[in-house]
Amino acid sequence: MGLDVEPAWRVERRRKIVDAAAKLFGRAGYDEVQMDEVAELAGVAKPTIYRYFPSKDDLFLAVFNETFAALEKALIDIAAQALPPQETLHAMIRLMLKTLGGHVALLSMLTGDHAGLAERWRKLYRQRRRVIADQFRRALEHGIELGVFREVDVEIFGSMIVSMVRGGIIMEASIPRDRIVEGITALVIRGVEK
Repeated sequence: MGLDVEPAWRVERRRKIVDAAAKLFGRAGYDEVQMDEVAELAGVAKPTIYRYFPSKDDLFLAVFNETFAALEKALIDIAAQALPPQETLHAMIRLMLKTLGGHVALLSMLTGDHAGLAERWRKLYRQRRRVIADQFRRALEHGIELGVFREVDVEIFGSMIVSMVRGGIIMEASIPRDRIVEGITALVIRGVEK
């Protein structure tokens, strides 16, 4: 039996729809984004979007999922560069803030009229968050193995880094992202260095 491979044009069309939706959700909240706008920005007809995504909720979750999947891959790539542990953590924190900084709507808890979407979002976020926290945990473990970092509860520290970055993204927009990166990095490094 052969595997069904999606034609390249369908993959590309889906990518355009998700990219367009990501831009719009990054600029406005969930309620403000209209599917007509997504279709126009993606260069497709509105019914085409519904062939790929049965609802706006599904499109929102696809944007969230793909953003986090790309972040996970990029974090793994940073870890593979064999940088000093402090630089690895700094680069990972910077990447996470840069990648997610334009997606405040994706990181905000949905409430009110979106109870069903909020529950699906939280479930997906918990899964994705765990994988990302694991990348930070591995970076911390590597620093401990090299004798650069002291013994710490890497499970807790990895999770705390993810929470700090998410909080930094959602907090007051007047604080430049670079200051947030530097603040989180300094706090983490000082907390783990020997």
